[in-house]
Amino acid sequence: MCINALTTWVSNTFSSVPAFLGGLGTVMSVAAPVMYGRAAQQSAEAQAKAAEYNAQIEESKAAIAAERAAQEERKLRMRGALTKGAQRAAFGAAGLIPDAGSPLDVLLSTQWSIEQDAATIRYNAMLDQWGYGSRASIQRYQADVARKSGRQARTAGIIGGLTHLGTAVTNFSNKWDWMGQPLGR
Repeated sequence: MCINALTTWVSNTFSSVPAFLGGLGTVMSVAAPVMYGRAAQQSAEAQAKAAEYNAQIEESKAAIAAERAAQEERKLRMRGALTKGAQRAAFGAAGLIPDAGSPLDVLLSTQWSIEQDAATIRYNAMLDQWGYGSRASIQRYQADVARKSGRQARTAGIIGGLTHLGTAVTNFSNKWDWMGQPLGR
């Protein structure tokens, strides 16, 4: 008799567990796509932030390249001035007039070489800055794409969740209609 009572109590107590688990499955089928969409959006936002950070680094590199080129050009001009000064002193020591004839040609050639080297430094810096700027633009584009992808994933998750909810409602409605039918029909 005690066994019968225990069996009855267990069957009455836990008879709703399968129904509960079925309902939990429905809730999870609705929540899972929404949670997946949110997780994908958060991942895309993290990617966008990383790309934006990388773009800022590239812009910093461009600024550093410009400053480095300016310093190199200043050093070049200082060395050039020292070279020209040494040439003038050598011409004077040799008794030549530095502002005429061959000594002048040598000084002008030295100045021309300095200007060519300075132009090369500026050109290389410009190429570096262009490259860094291009990479920054690409990083910003990737950040925008990641953000759009995240919004699309979130929207797809919501739509997926609503689709599962609609399916669950339809299934429940079909069961409800079936349960409401008179026996023998």
